[in-house]
Amino acid sequence: MTAVTAVTAPPETAPLSLRIRRHGGAALVVVAGELDVSNLAQLRAAIDAAVERGASCIGLDLRHLDFLDATGLGVLIGARHRAAELGIALVVRRPGRAVRRVFDATGLGEYLLAR
Repeated sequence: MTAVTAVTAPPETAPLSLRIRRHGGAALVVVAGELDVSNLAQLRAAIDAAVERGASCIGLDLRHLDFLDATGLGVLIGARHRAAELGIALVVRRPGRAVRRVFDATGLGEYLLAR
């Protein structure tokens, strides 16, 4: 059975939408809009919730993410570190053009992207 949860940002934050799908031991977080300091806690909370619910694999689908600042990048890196410490696979998939440019400019695409 697949469970889907939708989360939207409060009005004072940059527009961010998270859709969380769970199937068995896996969770997929579809991220859309803009990820910056004003709303990064939402993504962190979604990832933490997946961990707490026992996900053995967490996917982050970024194809609809239009903007990513340094703090958002920090959340992705921190989530990857934490997941690795817990023995959970965390994979980033489908970055859009804007996010891919950030990954390329920082050299973090090799570290964050699923193979």
